[in-house]
Amino acid sequence: MIFPLYFDHIYINNCMKLHKTYKGKYKLKNPEKYVGDKDNVVYRSLWERRMMSYFDQTDSVIRWASEPFPIPYYNNIKGRIARYFPDFLIQSIDKNGHKQTTLIEVKPYSETIEPRKRKRQTKKYLREVLTYDINRSKWESAKQYCEKKNWQWLIITEKDVNFNGSLCI
Repeated sequence: MIFPLYFDHIYINNCMKLHKTYKGKYKLKNPEKYVGDKDNVVYRSLWERRMMSYFDQTDSVIRWASEPFPIPYYNNIKGRIARYFPDFLIQSIDKNGHKQTTLIEVKPYSETIEPRKRKRQTKKYLREVLTYDINRSKWESAKQYCEKKNWQWLIITEKDVNFNGSLCI
């Protein structure tokens, strides 16, 4: 069943920028490639769904999982250790025929850059600062985790995904 899309979007350089989130269950086309509960592949944004489709249908991706495992990180806001679930773990074959494992986070570009300092500290600005601080802590822990395992760590934003689902990285 296809669900209609209820959100505003604009195209910038052949990439779509979303203004609302989009959630649902992804229906696998190649279930043998997916590691996890094949009947419960949940996406929390259109970008995650597009990435799932890309991993599912790209021959160089041999295995993939969504929210595969927690990585502990220090949450500065709460002042304690918390758990971070990266969006994807994929195993792929690179152009030289070597297997490569990549841990991936999909985020809006605006959440990957430090918020611009403002004269007025509005609720929106404070939320952006908190989000960026938490994301930075999560991503530093994920990067260290990947370095220990000799994996690649990648953050993908709307600037990296074409509207047709292909990567522009």
